[in-house]
Amino acid sequence: MGPLLFTIYTSPITNFIAQFKHVNHAQYADDTQLYVALNTDDAVGVINDCFKSVHYWLDANGLCLNPDKTEAIVIGTGTRLRSEEKICAVKVADATVPVTTVKNLGVTIHSTLSFDRHVHNVCALCHIRQCMSVDDTKAVATALVSSRLDCCNSVLSGTSQSNIKLHRVQNAVTHTVMATSKREHITPVLAELHWLPIAAPIDFKIATITFNLLTMERPSYLRDLLQLRRP
Repeated sequence: MGPLLFTIYTSPITNFIAQFKHVNHAQYADDTQLYVALNTDDAVGVINDCFKSVHYWLDANGLCLNPDKTEAIVIGTGTRLRSEEKICAVKVADATVPVTTVKNLGVTIHSTLSFDRHVHNVCALCHIRQCMSVDDTKAVATALVSSRLDCCNSVLSGTSQSNIKLHRVQNAVTHTVMATSKREHITPVLAELHWLPIAAPIDFKIATITFNLLTMERPSYLRDLLQLRRP
C-alpha cells in the first residue's frame, strides 16, 4: 500500500478523534499527532481516552499502534511548567509512554521550545574527518552536513544564542574540507564552497514562506495566523 492509499485508508480515524472535545490532530503519511490544551482538569484523561479510541480503530482495521515509536511532550513556558502538576507519562495501547522531547519531521522539540536539544543533535551528527580526498570530502560535506544544517532550520529564527554552535560546526567542516587553517577568515572559504552562513538560509526560508502567504495565501493554516500591519 503506497502513501496515498494508506492516507485514504486511515482517513476515517479523524471521525474518532473528533468525538473528543478540544483534541486537535494532524496527519502526515503514517504519522498521527494529537494536541490538547491543558487548561482543564480532565485534559490528560481526555487525551488518554482519545489514545484508546485510536488504538481500538487501528486494531479493528488491521493496523498496529506501536508504543515504542510513540512520543509525548508537554509544552509551555518555564514558569508555567514549574507551577503546574508535572505530567510524567501518558497511556498508549496499555503501555506507558514517558513525557520527554519529541521529533517531528527531523526537528527535536523541547518542552520550552528552546530548540537547544535540536541544535545539539544536529551538531552531534555533523562531524567530518580528513580520511578522504578533498573532492570526495567536499561531495560528502555538501550532501550530508550542509543538508543537515539546512533541514528545518527556519524554526531556529530568533532562538537563543546557544545556537551559535551551528556556526562552529559549519566553520569546522569548512576548514576541514578545504584544508585551511582555523585562523583563516571563513567568509571566502564558504564562498569557494558555495555555502551560505547559517543565518542566511534561515532568513531566506522565512522570507519565502511569508511571500507565499501574501501572494498565494498558502499554506492556509499559516495564513490564518498572519496579521498584516499597514502604515
